[in-house]
Amino acid sequence: MSTELLKLIKKPLVTEKNATLMAEHNQYAFEVDYDANRPQIKRAIEKPAETLTQNKEEENANKKDNLDAIKRAIEKIFNVKVERVRTMIVRGKTKTYRSKKNKRPNWKKAYVTLQEGSKIEIFQGV
Repeated sequence: MSTELLKLIKKPLVTEKNATLMAEHNQYAFEVDYDANRPQIKRAIEKPAETLTQNKEEENANKKDNLDAIKRAIEKIFNVKVERVRTMIVRGKTKTYRSKKNKRPNWKKAYVTLQEGSKIEIFQGV
């Protein structure tokens, strides 16, 4: 398994809401890399690390490339069939500590819907 795939998918998100989505809609949530753009994600999955050079035109790929890259990464890492991928930016919260306001960083979340009969084993028993 490529280390580029593991950099793309940071960690699974296990919450009460996600447990309900898993049981009722066969959807799983993951934190994915925020800084990686669509062409980088696509090349990380399709090509070896030596060929990661790109030009400015490739940087402007559409959103579908990003979603397809996340889909292929989930399918390769967990050996399942992905039906749909949705991504969103989660804005960092502002917290006050000793009368100073600090902001937590923004991060990207992906909701992955699996085809019927597919399951990700690390989420079972949650």
